[in-house]
Amino acid sequence: MGSVQPPHSVQPQHEQVLEELNRLLASDTFRNSRQSEKLLRYLVTNTLEEHEEALRERAIGVSLFGREQKYDTNEDSIVRVCANEVRKRLHRYYAQPDVRPAIRFSIPLGSYRVQFETVNAEAFTKEETAAGEPGPRGKQWWIPVAAGLFFTAAVAAYWLWPASALEQFWGPALAADRPVVILAPNPVVYNFRRDTHARLRGQAASHVQWQMDPLTPPPDTDLKWREVVPIIDQYVGMGSAHAISDVSVLLSKHNRRSDIRFGSASSFQDLLNSPAVLVGAYANRWTLQLTDELRFVCGERGQTPEIVDRISGKTYPLKNLQPDGRTPEDYAIVSRLFHPKTGKMMIALAGVTQYGTQAAGEFVTDPARLEETFAAAPKGWGRKNIQLLLHIPIVERVPGRAEVVATHYW
Repeated sequence: MGSVQPPHSVQPQHEQVLEELNRLLASDTFRNSRQSEKLLRYLVTNTLEEHEEALRERAIGVSLFGREQKYDTNEDSIVRVCANEVRKRLHRYYAQPDVRPAIRFSIPLGSYRVQFETVNAEAFTKEETAAGEPGPRGKQWWIPVAAGLFFTAAVAAYWLWPASALEQFWGPALAADRPVVILAPNPVVYNFRRDTHARLRGQAASHVQWQMDPLTPPPDTDLKWREVVPIIDQYVGMGSAHAISDVSVLLSKHNRRSDIRFGSASSFQDLLNSPAVLVGAYANRWTLQLTDELRFVCGERGQTPEIVDRISGKTYPLKNLQPDGRTPEDYAIVSRLFHPKTGKMMIALAGVTQYGTQAAGEFVTDPARLEETFAAAPKGWGRKNIQLLLHIPIVERVPGRAEVVATHYW
């Protein structure tokens, strides 16, 4: 009777490797992690093309994670953290009993070069055929025993393997039996009556102009309040829209439904029944009400918005915030807690401006950033309440890489 052959050292063709890579990345194990997918594709491609320099830690950090050319790899472990996450996902993928790859990928510790091992599929098929044919019991009794042991080991390896930082951070929401409620902010927007547009433009304004073209009258132009139209519960800022999209995509990849509520459509009852994600700060009443007793809170001094550390008394103001909302920097508070007023898990993504809210949404849905942030977290942090204070540089109205300024666990 034939037996299953171990992987052997004959290198497969590039086309076969890329086909196997695409199958692997399309699996449930990888398709919910953009960071792991991106890193594995990079490592496989450069291994096939024998670009040894591109497979060095610093080169990966610069090319794939946007680090500076001379960044300190001892201080910044982003590449090592992400590579370990890829190794864990490969282990989970191959531990599934129904996965029978023609080519097996592995990344040895201390290296970023991928190893490709072909599996003798013909021998595996012969073994399955032989196992299904009648024959002497003395030669086949071990087959179901071996299969059972393999399955048990695979399941144990899957469940005992440490959960990723993303799984720990989002775990209560992903395990909930109800949709996750996303509560959107509701900034008040002001427009002008159509006849005011016509007066200031010197001609009748079309509906497109009324909606999209800003007015540019002289600075000393007189306006009456009756010409101003407040618009409530109709708009969401760009940064909040980005954050809502990032969270919705993450939940969808984990087969979780989300229910987005806007303005007056949201109520405290929503928070009592389901996990919730609160998006925005000063334009979201639920964020302000439900986080006002935490360590990091949104405040203001005079007319300048700021983040306040209620323990140390330190403040983080936006000193260069312009009237139109532009700023060279922003701050954001990420809060994840089991709120005593609701008993449900709540995540608040509270940027001082839209840029901070967008950056907070990107941060909490990025597996690599979460692994990096919680690598030195206290034991059992996944079951604790958490606050992170982020500082975000803004370059040409685009939020840059968020820096964790302070953390608080309780």
